Amino acid sequence: MKKIFRIDRIIYVLVSIVLSFLLISGCKKNNPITPSEQTLLQGNQAFHASAVAGYQTVGAGASYPLRALQLSSPTGSPIHTSLSTKNLLHSIGSNLYKRNSNQADSIVFVPYLNLYGKAGFSGNILLMSFYNDAAGTQSAGTVKATLPTDISNISDPTSYTSYPANITVELNITGGNLPCKGNLLISFTGGTGANTMTGTNTLTRDIVVFTLKLALDDHLNATGSITITESGATIEATNVQGQVFGNLTCDIKISPYGWTGTGILNLITGSMIANVNTGTGISTATSDSLGNLNINYADGTKEIVVDALGGDLIGGGTQTGVPDSILATSGTPQSALVSTAFASPLMATVQDKKGNPVSGVTVTFTAPESGQSGTFAGGVTTKTATTDATGEAQISITANSTPGDFQVTASVTGVTTAAIFSLTNISNAGYNTPLLYTSSQRTIVTINNNGHLIGYLPPSANTTYTIPVYWSSPTSQPKTLQISAGDSSDNVNGFNDNDQIVGNGYYNYPNGQQAPSNPVYWSSPTAVPTKLAVPVNLQFAIATSINNSGQIVGWGVTSTNSIAPLYWSSPTDIPQVLQTIASTRIAPNFIGSNGNILAGFSSSQDYGNNIAFWSSHTAQPVVLKGLTGSVIISPLSINAAGVIVGYCQDSKSQTPVTWANVNATPQILPLPYAPSALGSTYAASINTAGVIVGAFSNGKGGGDCTIWKNGQVTDLAVLINNFALGTAQLVTDQGWILGQGYYGYNQYILIPK
Repeated sequence: MKKIFRIDRIIYVLVSIVLSFLLISGCKKNNPITPSEQTLLQGNQAFHASAVAGYQTVGAGASYPLRALQLSSPTGSPIHTSLSTKNLLHSIGSNLYKRNSNQADSIVFVPYLNLYGKAGFSGNILLMSFYNDAAGTQSAGTVKATLPTDISNISDPTSYTSYPANITVELNITGGNLPCKGNLLISFTGGTGANTMTGTNTLTRDIVVFTLKLALDDHLNATGSITITESGATIEATNVQGQVFGNLTCDIKISPYGWTGTGILNLITGSMIANVNTGTGISTATSDSLGNLNINYADGTKEIVVDALGGDLIGGGTQTGVPDSILATSGTPQSALVSTAFASPLMATVQDKKGNPVSGVTVTFTAPESGQSGTFAGGVTTKTATTDATGEAQISITANSTPGDFQVTASVTGVTTAAIFSLTNISNAGYNTPLLYTSSQRTIVTINNNGHLIGYLPPSANTTYTIPVYWSSPTSQPKTLQISAGDSSDNVNGFNDNDQIVGNGYYNYPNGQQAPSNPVYWSSPTAVPTKLAVPVNLQFAIATSINNSGQIVGWGVTSTNSIAPLYWSSPTDIPQVLQTIASTRIAPNFIGSNGNILAGFSSSQDYGNNIAFWSSHTAQPVVLKGLTGSVIISPLSINAAGVIVGYCQDSKSQTPVTWANVNATPQILPLPYAPSALGSTYAASINTAGVIVGAFSNGKGGGDCTIWKNGQVTDLAVLINNFALGTAQLVTDQGWILGQGYYGYNQYILIPK
């Protein structure tokens, strides 16, 4: 009993072909609506939609019900025998489907559908199951074919005993490239394989409904019609002609456009060609072996639609060769001294609809014609560049003589939104001439927000100890601080805006060695220092920081050589030992205005490799997050808003970072130039306004000072006519900068004009 079930495949494919060329109206992208709510597309967009929808219908027709037809055809049928030896492009693979009753195939991946599938018989039911995953746990729908019950051999569900033999096919595919739902009736009129196919199906992604009235004779010739309705358009495919193993042709009429044309489809190769007269000329759509659609519009424009099966009618997948967006990918934000070149070229990247680079595109860079701006080569404010194989176009720019912020745009014809580069021309008069100090003159520890300083003078002629002092301004005479009773000398470590100072005493042993003794507090630069209370089990203790509320932090070493992190609510308070992290040595080094506490810690004798943070003196300390691969996470400053700055270091590089809060992932700060060596690259200090200073490695064993302001980074040397400066260590709320110098001096102070 030879059933030409393959004929149905042809018919269904014909459906596809018609759809391929005729789906003109647009279903709205990712938002299916009913046909009555849709509006007709026009021109190239309408033809684009028709080609994509038609190609998807071909895929649905060839991949779902036609597979059911093949699997249900009799074992000895010439259609089954012939097709099983062919390489069916759209099939799941005929050799993967066992014909034995009650036996299902293993799950196989179907790239064309972007689904995993398997099939099997159970009595007179053929069930093809589809999944989103290889394990078969995420259902993507089924195709169910119900055969007549009057079969003579239960092991062969296709052994019909009478005609017409009616097979119902139910499609309910919810995932993959081609979600589809509907029903078909295939009626074999005799053992020669002659049959008819009728029914209605819907491509559910874009609500495209098609109705089939097709027939195949015993010579595998197809006749009939296909009617498609979507978005108010009616597409009729008539005069279907051809055989299963060759090309199928049809005539096309599309209303209400009045468009006519022809189509060709080959079920074995999966190829599709559409030629439609759209009133202004012929538009064509041709599929290739990669599943792309190559469209030539009547107006001469061209388009390649990649992944057409997975696209929507309007978007259509990736449009390679057609720019869809342009992005500013390098060179923003940045700053440069007036009348000098910006360090980094402006780089724009052009991409298609799915983010693929587009080469050979002309990009127009435009700077303001007047005011603060920049010029390109030749002194012009508009210049073009062409994208390379990576979709990138770049151009160099030089700041003009006017200080200030400005924007440069990069645009491409056909792309609505331009890329924007934010640039700043910096005046060379931002700071006064640096104040420079050698170690034989003074050593500055810190500066408060009133411009007062604490630090040391060199040892006098009759002592080996540095002398702790206070300056009311950088140019004032130093005031020597008094030493606490019983100490040989004192260190000054912390300083607030009330001129209160904390530090620690040093004791001089008879053998000449020194050791810390106790934490020390000065209520003013002229006051007699007092010793802060400490727990009885400490060998010594140090006060490291005091905020404007008089809260103090520090640390001590116990009799067992462990670290005790300490907090004093006031200089007269009994200290509290802060909570710790197991197996670590935590040493608080800073307390902010909100009571936030920073501390370096390590599991070894060396502390400072990583960071602990207390939100208050009663909180459990937490560890800040690092960059991927970080072996050192080091904070160096926190402002009133809780923003932390510092650096992360891996085995190869040291990177300046900022944390928006204690739970945040670190964000990398840009550098004005690429650092030349590991080390000396960090963010050192942040003030209330969010201005950050730090350093980057210069390859000379030191660092160059860097300032980050309003999201832009600048080499501080640029701001003072390229005067050589070392690493920046502190920025006050008034913008004063304290740094470490080189080339004959050990420190500098920069004061804004």
